[in-house]
Amino acid sequence: MTIHFMCKQFSSFDAPVLSQRRRRRRRRKKKMLQGFLKKFGRKIKTKRRSQLDCSDFLDAIPNAPKHQHIKNVVTQRLYGNKGPAGSEAEEEQRAYAIKATVFDLQYRCGAAGRCVGADPSLATTESSSSSASLPGCRFPCCFTLRPLTKGAEVMAERAAYEHITEETDASVKELILLAQEDRLNECQEQIHRLVHRRINVATVGKTASSTLLGDDAPDFSPAAVKFGESSAYFGVNPLKTDEALRNEVTSLYLWRAALLVNLRQDVQAVNSLLNIAFMLEKEDRLKLFVAAAGWATLNDMEIIYYRNFIQQYDVLPVADDLAHNRPTLLRRVFEACSGDEFLIQHAAHMSFSKEITALVSRAQAAQMHGDATEDPMTTLCIPMALQYYRFLVAPEFWAHFFNLLVMPPAVAAEESASDPMKDLGITPPHLLDAIGRSIMLHHLLRIHASREDDRQKGEFNEMTTAGATPSMEEESRFGAFLSGREAAMASSRLRELVSMIKENEGAAALMGGKAPTALPPKA
Repeated sequence: MTIHFMCKQFSSFDAPVLSQRRRRRRRRKKKMLQGFLKKFGRKIKTKRRSQLDCSDFLDAIPNAPKHQHIKNVVTQRLYGNKGPAGSEAEEEQRAYAIKATVFDLQYRCGAAGRCVGADPSLATTESSSSSASLPGCRFPCCFTLRPLTKGAEVMAERAAYEHITEETDASVKELILLAQEDRLNECQEQIHRLVHRRINVATVGKTASSTLLGDDAPDFSPAAVKFGESSAYFGVNPLKTDEALRNEVTSLYLWRAALLVNLRQDVQAVNSLLNIAFMLEKEDRLKLFVAAAGWATLNDMEIIYYRNFIQQYDVLPVADDLAHNRPTLLRRVFEACSGDEFLIQHAAHMSFSKEITALVSRAQAAQMHGDATEDPMTTLCIPMALQYYRFLVAPEFWAHFFNLLVMPPAVAAEESASDPMKDLGITPPHLLDAIGRSIMLHHLLRIHASREDDRQKGEFNEMTTAGATPSMEEESRFGAFLSGREAAMASSRLRELVSMIKENEGAAALMGGKAPTALPPKA
């Protein structure tokens, strides 16, 4: 009787534990089976070949054409049958068109400009032997600088610094000529040396900070010692006292960062901006931090794009490398901004504007050029980006990002008798903003609803009842995306934005019949 009672007591006490163990064992087996099926399916699945794959051009013409050759071909194609420019303004317009096209072919095109040999009338001895076997140009689906706006950002930033005026210093003029000759790596190295010379002149007879005079910008570490004799920042710092020198060095480093991004050295570009920012007083850091946030956002968007790309298409070496071998940078920027609400707010606004601009450009490219790899309504680029922004950057960043996402619709500019944008059929900025935010809110609410369904089904019980504080990676996999109040705000704002878009025929056409729908918030 006693033995029976003890056994009964033991079994009743241990039953919940055993039941929980069985459930965990079943989940582990289920996950193992799912993992096996996923790997097996990946092996037998035949992926499509993307238009970004330019291996046919690379096989036909092993050596990429030189800068001058591409420039000659572009000039001939655009203006070969036309006479000289009729005015100075037309001449500048032609020069810009040639420069932009050469930039696209040399730095954005996956074939690095080899497609210029596809036109027999433009082929030279460098490409005539293989031009017959080349396919037609796949612009802009072949672009490797992603998102599509990244190349435009690089070119615009470079154009802001690479113009010569009467006031341009002789040393800077030499640097501009190097950049115009496409000697970008040499140019960025010379910028670094020029800054060293300027600082050496300003600190004659004194010990300058090693960060200012190092061989190159070291990896940025937010936790590194910034003050005292043990820090790399110890020493005389003329940037804090000499305003003219500070402005010149800031401009040179902003230009250098654009060149480094152009050379696909995004990490070094962001690190250099963060390092030089800490050499300035807080009130002088804004430009550098905002620029670092912009380049970091574009870098991380590119990584997310290629991680999505390799899941859908045949793997390319450039895609695999960018998806797995380059670090994300946005978190690094916000760790550096930590504690400074002013910098955090401006950096978050820069990141948000880059994402919205790129999202609208993706929608246009998908509709106009059939570039399905960046279609914001059908690819996973936006959902993956939202998950990254929500959990893996910084809580302060997401708070500002979400507030910008759900702010009231932008007010349209006052209509005038002669509106050039309307005459040209260009969608006004307030509607482009509505399109971008509505697509992003659409994806955000769908992810939130899906995750809440999984949470209610108990999919995450094993992880949430473990007792340990989840890591950032774990939180991104099973954490709540939105609170009930946030979901209601997002849903309400989405309805407003969609209503505004539907009232405008041009904006609705840009959506290509795939306008997002407002989802009711989960209770």
